[in-house]
This record gives sequence, structure tokens and C-alpha cells, in this order.
Amino acid sequence: MKCLEKDRQRRYDTANGLAADLKRHLNNEPVVARPPSTAYRFQKAWRRNKVTFAAAALIFAVLVAATGISAWQAVLAKQRLNESEAISEFLTEILQSPDPARAGRSITVAETLGAAAKKLESNMAIRPSRRAGFQAALGKTYYALGLPLQAIPLQAKVRDYHLATSGLEHPDTLAAMSSLANSYGYAGRRDEALKMREEVLALRRKVSGPEHPDTLMAMNKLALSYFDAGRSNLQSGNSVRLDEALKLQEEALPLRRKVSGPEHPETLGVMNNLATSYFCAGRRDEALKLREKVLTLSRKVNGPEHPRTIEAMHNLAFSYVAADRQDEALKLREEVLTLSRKVNGPEHPMTLGAMGYLAMSYDIADRKEDAKGLGDELARIKARSAEPKP
Repeated sequence: MKCLEKDRQRRYDTANGLAADLKRHLNNEPVVARPPSTAYRFQKAWRRNKVTFAAAALIFAVLVAATGISAWQAVLAKQRLNESEAISEFLTEILQSPDPARAGRSITVAETLGAAAKKLESNMAIRPSRRAGFQAALGKTYYALGLPLQAIPLQAKVRDYHLATSGLEHPDTLAAMSSLANSYGYAGRRDEALKMREEVLALRRKVSGPEHPDTLMAMNKLALSYFDAGRSNLQSGNSVRLDEALKLQEEALPLRRKVSGPEHPETLGVMNNLATSYFCAGRRDEALKLREKVLTLSRKVNGPEHPRTIEAMHNLAFSYVAADRQDEALKLREEVLTLSRKVNGPEHPMTLGAMGYLAMSYDIADRKEDAKGLGDELARIKARSAEPKP
């Protein structure tokens, strides 16, 4: 357009002027053929110095991001400080004696846990996610202490929190549901445990797949619920649930061996539960052989004092009694009681059960005084636990 201008003064003076402008265009420099606006000059400068401009833009972006991150970290640090102070105050309060007239060392673990649960509800400075974590830990501790009734309200709150924040299919929600179902089963609320475990298994298969360890764990837990329901119906001749337990366990065992290996603790758990189902279904020889394998492997994998090893000994003693191998059963039950007192404590449900079964073995062996001594001790412990707390 400059070359074709009618006004001679506005055209290039010479061909060299046109050549110089073309050269400037090829070098990404401003040309004289158009008005030199700021945007036009910047565009040309950008094209000539792309690397420099890109580096400058990157530095600017980093500075902006760093400023934002610093501000965010400052806010987060303040939040964490406030939360840490709240947690410190929370722990200090629950560890103090609720009654100045009582020595701190006389306060039971259960009382301390109860105080912690109440404080969690009233301390609003603790974030909901942190509160749910504390509640899960308290529920797990109650369960381990053989106090499922106290665990259930806490675990229900944890389940509700994850359900509201993450949804039904989130792993945290499914884990919370599994823990709650365990406590339902332990507390004798079998129908609730079974229903929840059926739901968990269906969701695990959908979310994680049929061979995921969490899915296999859900299969094992549901089989336990089927087993409990089947065992309670055996006297009425209804063994449908027991058949369902056997089917699920026989399906789970090869999958668990494939996924985790033949000596994995969870593999041993499935073997142990399958042996128990065999025993209740009248397949006593299969149960005995499988229980002997479980005990041998558990001593190797878990150690001689692990709760699962103690449980394996306890179960094998039942098979020895059924096979009329009374001396072997009695010896195992003596070991079980000694280990349970050491590992679980003198008043744990497992210890009390071990006392009762050993007393039965003493009675079968005609050791009446030993049987009476254990029976009397067991009665005293149960009477003491039934007394109201001061």
C-alpha cells in the first residue's frame, strides 16, 4: 500500500527504501510502512527475542506462584499450629485424672478412652478429618481390648464422616464400614454385620476388582458372617449359610494364595476360617489337617506368641478333642491359657474362654481339683467385672 500511494511524499523514496523495509520485516523489526504503535513494537520485539521473553515470563510466573505458595503456607502453618495446640490440650486433658481423689495410675485404659471420646465431641478446634482419625484410632483400641460396644458409636461416626466427604465407593469409606462390621459381629449384632459385609464385598469387587487384597479380605469377613449365621441355625437343620461360608472360603483361599503367597498371614487367616467351617460342617478330618498346617505356618510366620498363633492353637485343640486325642488337647489348652494371659491380659475374653475350655479338659482327664480351681477363678473374674465402677 505504501508503494501504491498516490501522494509521492508517502511512497518509498527509492527501491533501496523498499528493500530496507523488507529486510526489517524479515528480521522481525518495525517497518516504516505502518504506524509504529506500542502493541506493534512489542509484537516485533517478542518475535525477535522469544527465548528472552519466555524466560522472563517463566521467572514472573514463578515469582507469582512462590508468593501465592508462601501466603498459602503461612495460612496452613497457622492452621497446623492452632490444631497442634488443640491436640496437645486434648491429650493433656484426657491423660489427667478425672477424679483428684484417685491416683492417676488407678485410672483404667477404658476410662481414658471414654474421656478421649467425649473430649473429641466437644473440642471444635480439631479439624473434622483429624477428629475422624482420632475416633478411628479409639474405636480400633476399644475393639482390641474386647470392648466392641464402645467401639461401635465411634466407628459409626467415622463411617458417616467419610461417606459424607468422600462418597460410598471411596476406600476410606469402605475401610470404615469394614471396621464397623467387625465390631457389630464381635458384639453379637450378627445381622447388621452380615448385611454391611455383603455391601462392602459388592463395592470392593466393583471398585478394586475380584483379586485385590481388600476384596479378598471382604470375602473372608463375609464368610465369617455366613458362618456365624449358619452355626446358629445348625440345630434347626438350616445349613444354607454355612454352605455359603464354605463356598466363599474355598473360592477365596486359592485367590489369596495367588495374590499374597502361601505363607502370608492373610492366607493363614483364610485357611484357619475354612478349617473352622469344615469342622462345623462335620468334615472333621479335613478340619484337623488344615488346622495343623495353620499352626505350623503361624508359628513360623507370626511367631509363637502372636494372637493368631494362639487362636490356631485354640482351634486345633477342638479338633483334637473331636478326634479323642484328649492329652494333646489338654496340653495345647494349657499353652493357650499361659500365652493369652501374657499377651491379652488376665481378663480378656480370649483368656476367659481359654480358662473355661481348659477346665473342661481337666474335667475330662479326671483332674477335678484343677478343673474346680479354674472354674472358681473364672467365676471371681466375671463377678468382679460385673460390679459397678466407683
